[in-house]
Amino acid sequence: MLKPKTVSTAKAVVCYFRNWSAYRDGTDKYDVDKIDPQLCTHLVYSYAKLDPNKMTIVPSNPKYDTNAYGRFTALKKSNENLKTLIAVGGWTDSQKGDKYSRLVSSSKSRAAFITSVTNFLQTHGFDGLSKCFHCWDLYLLLTMSGPFVGNTKPKSSPIKIVKHCLWLGFDWEYPRSDADKAGLTALLSETKKAFLSRGLLLCAGVSGEPSLIHDGKQSPTKLLA
Repeated sequence: MLKPKTVSTAKAVVCYFRNWSAYRDGTDKYDVDKIDPQLCTHLVYSYAKLDPNKMTIVPSNPKYDTNAYGRFTALKKSNENLKTLIAVGGWTDSQKGDKYSRLVSSSKSRAAFITSVTNFLQTHGFDGLSKCFHCWDLYLLLTMSGPFVGNTKPKSSPIKIVKHCLWLGFDWEYPRSDADKAGLTALLSETKKAFLSRGLLLCAGVSGEPSLIHDGKQSPTKLLA
């Protein structure tokens, strides 16, 4: 693979690292240590998951993540302008019952989640949270199509580019009901308020597919208002 050039800080280039890529064999193995910190303006670690009982953020693979978080955020030592974020959810965790619907439906649950996230980010040195709601495709990053860091497709670019950002990451696949729609809007609004006071980043990636926008989420403007 050709070594990519250092990106201009005039644009947001957001790269996703999938933690399970470290368990692949051979040349498909992609650990944190392989990430070029000069390639992107923002690096997103995916994924943490949602505790269904406490409604808090927790590592998806504690055995690996506990050590990898520190190595991931330490990449900022090689690029003082780099921002590191954690993404919550993903396809697998989103399919485990109705916990994401329960999260957004209650102000108490949302408050517990936001408190746990702010503590989590500060403990591990992350700069923000990336909320990804597919189908809502709320990636908490307005994305253009593209593969991820550590993607198995050898001819694919290793980055996913993002156009507009505030900064966080939450991947819920898929919110559908009116209650989910209202709850998501409330969660983002409350998270934004908590993050701004702490200098943390919140970002939303929103699907461009009309049916998904209609079924699962408000317009991007309303979500981040």
